[in-house]
Amino acid sequence: SEFYSLIPHDFGRSLPPVIANMADLKLKLELLEVLSNLEISQMLQKQEAEKPTGPAVHPLDTHYNMLNTNMEPLSKRGKEYQIIEKYVDNTDGGSKFSVNTILKIARPDEESHAEVLGSLDNHKLLWHGSRLSNFVGILSQGLRIAPPEAPRNGYQFGKGLYFADALAKSVNYCCATSRNPTAVLLLADVALGTPYQTPNGEFLDYKIVNEQRGCDSTHGLGRMAPAENESETLPDGVVVPAGTLKPVAGNQYLLYNEFIVYRLEQVKLRYLVALDF
Repeated sequence: SEFYSLIPHDFGRSLPPVIANMADLKLKLELLEVLSNLEISQMLQKQEAEKPTGPAVHPLDTHYNMLNTNMEPLSKRGKEYQIIEKYVDNTDGGSKFSVNTILKIARPDEESHAEVLGSLDNHKLLWHGSRLSNFVGILSQGLRIAPPEAPRNGYQFGKGLYFADALAKSVNYCCATSRNPTAVLLLADVALGTPYQTPNGEFLDYKIVNEQRGCDSTHGLGRMAPAENESETLPDGVVVPAGTLKPVAGNQYLLYNEFIVYRLEQVKLRYLVALDF
């Protein structure tokens, strides 16, 4: 097929399998996302190489500058570090990860989000996991919403930015293994405003959520959620749902809560967290 011609695979002497169901299609879409982010990495390196020669710069500094993101390691003795460590320990679903590094990050490009962020309340610090190969693209260009031409299948609550208040949910998207035992996740300040709460998946977008539901985001209800009375609050008022995971009454489809926003401006990346299995 044209897909296998454009994206070579190694099938040996076997015929390429037909992409016959939504599970197979989702895997191929994830592959294309990885390749897209690798392309961004290569493009950034090419742009850097084409710049006029100046004073010698260490290669690590060159790569850091390409990310266009300010990063600062948190002290283990600091309050922020301790809150995030509690968030890890209480929402890991029993997997018992250890915190390797926590970086406080700021993307200059997200300064334009200030107006929307400031206009909404209910700010939460939420998890977003992704493959390590995607982080050059995420840090240099920000999180991205799937384009209109992308198939709508595979998005339980429509095309948006997905977050969770349980590490156990988001860490699955990091695809870490025993051979590559480090998982890297983002913690983002997400302005949820008034969330549309639903126990089941339904295809939504900002127009439906905002105009028809009178809400600003979607909250897919889970059967497990952090205890609210154990939450922490950062100095700027962002709530960290770092409580112990507790069962929630109801017949929810999801195991853990999911939070979806449909506008990039409702998100500000705050921390990069590296975990070891």
